[in-house]
Amino acid sequence: MVAADIWLPKDAKVFVTGQGLDPNGALFVSGRDGNMTALEKLSSVSFMPALSALIKTCSLCNSSTLVEHGEEWYGVGDATEVALTVLAKKAKLGT
Repeated sequence: MVAADIWLPKDAKVFVTGQGLDPNGALFVSGRDGNMTALEKLSSVSFMPALSALIKTCSLCNSSTLVEHGEEWYGVGDATEVALTVLAKKAKLGT
């Protein structure tokens, strides 16, 4: 399970890239200017308070962990919580 899209009220749709549980990926946002087809890579989520708060909450209210073994990543814990931990790490807000 992975987090692939985030819908924010009155803001935008955020697309999450990356492969599986690997915490390397990027977040792209569309719709901030009303154009849902234009994608902008987010270097920081801090300018989108709703997104930042959502991802921080996902990270802090979570008991899962990611473990790297060689070049593989493994999640320990509930699959939904692992997906949210990966999302937080991709946004550079994970613990």
